Amino acid sequence: MKENTVILVDDDGISLNKIKALLESSSIKVLTAENLYELMSKIYKYNIETLIFNPNLVWINVIEFITELKKVNNELDFKIFFISENIDKNLKEEAKKLNVEYINNNSNINKIVQYLNK
Repeated sequence: MKENTVILVDDDGISLNKIKALLESSSIKVLTAENLYELMSKIYKYNIETLIFNPNLVWINVIEFITELKKVNNELDFKIFFISENIDKNLKEEAKKLNVEYINNNSNINKIVQYLNK
């Protein structure tokens, strides 16, 4: 079985730690990124294919970032999840166009676990 590693991108420490603990309890290795530099360096250093974002980050427009990431790395097939208690309707629609899966709260984290354990 391959090692499942994800990058969790969130600037809310409480949510980040909760989600990280839930994933790690399912034997998923979780790297975190709290800024753009950390995120980019970890994507390439660890050859990450699964990203989990809080879509309401203040330091980055996640839709623009994902669009550019996919353009630059079209040979990589990223699986991207948004986890949030609330998400703007327009952001949700933009995410859907980019094949980003929205999970409306932390209790549905099992969707990510199931995807990674395929």
